[in-house]
Amino acid sequence: MNKIVIVWGTRPEAIKLAPVAEELERLEVEHTYLCTGQHTSLLNDTAARHLLEHGSNLSLPSNEEKYSLWVAKAVPKVTEALKQSNATHVVVQGDTMSALAGAEAAHRLGLPLAHIEAGLRSGDEKNPEPEEFIRKAITRYTDLHLAPTPQAANNLMEQHVPWGTGRKVVVTGNTVVSALAQYLKDKPQPPDNTIYITMHRNEWRAKGARHILSFLDAAQDWARNRRVFLSFIAHPSIQPTIEKHLFQANHLFLTYPTQHKAMIRLVRSSLGIVTDSGGLQEECAVLGVPCAVMRTVSDRPESIQAGFARRFRPDAYGVKEALDWIVEYNALGKSREGSDCYGTVDAAFNVAKALKEWSQ
Repeated sequence: MNKIVIVWGTRPEAIKLAPVAEELERLEVEHTYLCTGQHTSLLNDTAARHLLEHGSNLSLPSNEEKYSLWVAKAVPKVTEALKQSNATHVVVQGDTMSALAGAEAAHRLGLPLAHIEAGLRSGDEKNPEPEEFIRKAITRYTDLHLAPTPQAANNLMEQHVPWGTGRKVVVTGNTVVSALAQYLKDKPQPPDNTIYITMHRNEWRAKGARHILSFLDAAQDWARNRRVFLSFIAHPSIQPTIEKHLFQANHLFLTYPTQHKAMIRLVRSSLGIVTDSGGLQEECAVLGVPCAVMRTVSDRPESIQAGFARRFRPDAYGVKEALDWIVEYNALGKSREGSDCYGTVDAAFNVAKALKEWSQ
């Protein structure tokens, strides 16, 4: 009997895989989960717990080491775990180090690979780093490319994917839409006066503490004499740099990552989000919340084209522009019904159905 093993290891993967897990069970597809353990404390939410309870965990936290070193350490362990699990097909999601480790392990074993959220591209060879490299590396090994949007599928086609016998691209929608549908039972309410800021990408942190603190100082300066609260959600990778600085802040408050359901409530009730997170950019579009994307390039242009997001420079000048834009956006009184630019609630079913047909 064929058996799918889904390799994952981070909070974003858990969020997007949880609804797929439900659909695979409903379709009675033989499968299990292999967690690398790349994230630890960030996995403390319901979606991750379900995947952990129905699979195994290699307990390989990244500890902010260079990604190539972590992947080199993880691939042999993932390879052996796939052997032990009697996997016949392997699935990875997104552009994480865990996804790359799973893809390389599948390649070593000669196992067919499916990639959920395939085809995202920024157009910049080195940005975001290492995600852009990881996406292209996984693409080389992939047999079934599950693209979240037509744009992502077009990116693959332009790079002459698929190629070879049995390789194909399927547009499924982004499973984050299916995940959010579980929480959105009530109608959106008018926003409060809080803007949430969260930054964690390598290209932002690599510029050093002075750059980070000037960014935060600019946000505080913007908030003076305004009836708007700013809250910085500190990703674990950034906490040591900012905790002492923000402890003395008067206009920018420090908070910490919380369970996904609670985080979605915060996002939905906010004036807007300032972030370099691709996942939050997607969620804001689904929720109808303005999102200031603090990136020099965009690998998720759909929400920008739909008008729910705008890109700004990730520096002190850019954050002030971003905050101004969010206030102006809200002043226009736009609807918060959200957008289908990342697909519909059927996305998880579409993925599960494609995986079932592929693995039979």
